[in-house]
Amino acid sequence: MAQPLNIISKKEKRGSIIMGLLWLTMVTGFPCVISGFTWAHTIFSSQDILLSLLLSSSVLIIYSFLASYLGSVTGQTFTVLTRSIFGLWGSYGISLFIVIIASLWYAITALFLSSALIDLFNLPIANGLLASILAIIMAFNNLYGFTGIALFAGYFAAPALILWILLVLSNLEPRFGLIINHVNFNNINFTSFSLVSSFVLGFGAWGNEADFWRYAKPNKTKIFISLILCIIIGQIIFPLTGYFIGKLNVNVAINELPKLMNHYGYLGSPITTAVVLIASYFAVNDSTLYGITNAIRNVKQIGHGKIVVFFMLVTAYLANVLSYNPNAYLWVANLSASILPQASILLIIEWYLFTKQDIEKFNASLLDNVKFKWVGCLALLAGYIYGIINSSQVLTHKSNINSSNVLSIWFVSIFIYIILRFIILKYESQNSHSSESNKIETPISR
Repeated sequence: MAQPLNIISKKEKRGSIIMGLLWLTMVTGFPCVISGFTWAHTIFSSQDILLSLLLSSSVLIIYSFLASYLGSVTGQTFTVLTRSIFGLWGSYGISLFIVIIASLWYAITALFLSSALIDLFNLPIANGLLASILAIIMAFNNLYGFTGIALFAGYFAAPALILWILLVLSNLEPRFGLIINHVNFNNINFTSFSLVSSFVLGFGAWGNEADFWRYAKPNKTKIFISLILCIIIGQIIFPLTGYFIGKLNVNVAINELPKLMNHYGYLGSPITTAVVLIASYFAVNDSTLYGITNAIRNVKQIGHGKIVVFFMLVTAYLANVLSYNPNAYLWVANLSASILPQASILLIIEWYLFTKQDIEKFNASLLDNVKFKWVGCLALLAGYIYGIINSSQVLTHKSNINSSNVLSIWFVSIFIYIILRFIILKYESQNSHSSESNKIETPISR
């Protein structure tokens, strides 16, 4: 049985501060620093990386605000919202994609934490094995539901992350000039945009923003400010921190980055660094698993605890499998950026362009019991196929900087949906006029 409409009440709504801190942990983390460190070892210039990062983050801000505000206004989970333009069965398919990609992210996050702990303490254990163990441990906080996630992420993980980066930046500050002097905006280009945007949009665009921001009070200004601050910190400052470290340590391998961060951030204390990393990664995986449970319960009402236990085992297995592929992170980021946001983008188009923000009309589309709405499904399927084909090339490519153009993949589904939607509206309008004309011309019989 499908999940019924369950709008979040006003009493359950959170303020912008706690929601912002929660979201901060979801768009920040050590992978952001790792990505910036990786960019520093590519052929791309500093101004190219910086401009691509700013452009990607701007796209992320616009998308995140529209998707998050939609969630706060409707109060519905993302998978329930998808029924409006994809139908009940279509929403099941989207739920499946969320579960698959979110499980991959969960496993990758466990791998990152495992790799960092092994590097910090020289642990004599295989990365895949430790990641599997961590994947199981990380799931326990989720048994307490959204409240436990929000409290842990907002009041511990987020402040620890901010403090960590501030300390790192304070130690790096005297050396900024060495890098900034090489920035020249006379020759502006965006050749690194595919690489940078695949990470920024893959890590920062969750696709199911409504699952979390439905708990927020629907205040446009406060939501917008919260998202801007989160994305500036998580998707600009964090990657640039890694980029600066990479430029200052060109001969250091990526697996030594945790020790470098430990040196810059906490004056050689691996335990303190480990605590911050554990808090950060645990908070991200809390949110990931929460999204998985919402997607599953859109299809079938299963106990929250059963879902958590099942997927802690599934993700433990995936973590071990992915540990053998060096391009696993880039592949998951590409796949996530290509697939997850597309359904939300089409929902945004429907809400703002066609439904005109009419909440009653929108809710009626959630309850119409249509199994399959072909316009939305066809547009989404085209984007999915294009995204999967492009993302799959990352796994087989030898270079670790090979990425697909995420925005071009988004535009495929956007273009098809808008064209088909206008065709349907024109057809319905013509039928309506024809029906009205027949009524006028038909004589009234006594």
